Amino acid sequence: MQQTKFEPLRAKLFHFFKCSFIEKYNSVTEKQSVDMKGFTKNKYPFLIRVLLVALFSLFSVNIQAQETKQGQVGVVLYEFHEFKGKNVILSEDWTVPRINPWYNRISSISVPPGWTAVVYKLENYQGERLEIQGNWSAEEANPDWDDQISSVKIYKSRGVSKAQLSTIILSEEKGIYGGEVYLRNPSSIEAEVMVDVVVESWGDEKVLRSEKIKLNGVSEQKLGSMYINTGTDFRPYYRKVHYKIRGVE
Repeated sequence: MQQTKFEPLRAKLFHFFKCSFIEKYNSVTEKQSVDMKGFTKNKYPFLIRVLLVALFSLFSVNIQAQETKQGQVGVVLYEFHEFKGKNVILSEDWTVPRINPWYNRISSISVPPGWTAVVYKLENYQGERLEIQGNWSAEEANPDWDDQISSVKIYKSRGVSKAQLSTIILSEEKGIYGGEVYLRNPSSIEAEVMVDVVVESWGDEKVLRSEKIKLNGVSEQKLGSMYINTGTDFRPYYRKVHYKIRGVE
């Protein structure tokens, strides 16, 4: 076959592109080899970091992971009425501004003798409040509170001396002039309750008066207003009042 004048040029171009391809291929292969070696060299510290993060997430102690355990003592929050469903136990002096994932899911509460749970309808201890001592189920005690609790405070050794008492509840009901406070006993056990009427004065609490109130089974009694006038009729000065259970007989 007769060689055309373009054959030498075609051969040179083919040789040029062939060499360029081989050079680039070798460069890429070498880079991948280096990258794989680097990964092999550094994979163990990387895996250790991943393992530590997983362990930290698993063992982090928070309200979302705490479940009731046999032998633990504390206030127990339950998802359903009559102390059923998922639950979580809170230790003494526990304050939870927003109780995720229990926010607006609580239907019953178990409080050990001598302990007090103060629950609020809003976050950060705002809104209507209940002071609970004993066992409380919204279905029987106060349906208005079912799935409404958004924050809670826990206290130990704050009052109840009658271990068999089912529950005593301080309940606030808002009204036009601040609202009223009631003492409720949803159990069938009669009780005499000592209540302190307290106002804040210069950062301290001042007891205005103490009352001894007899409660029949499944009953309630009005304690008074949420605000009282500590001034005069001509110069009124209204202050927020706190009613605290001091003891039960």
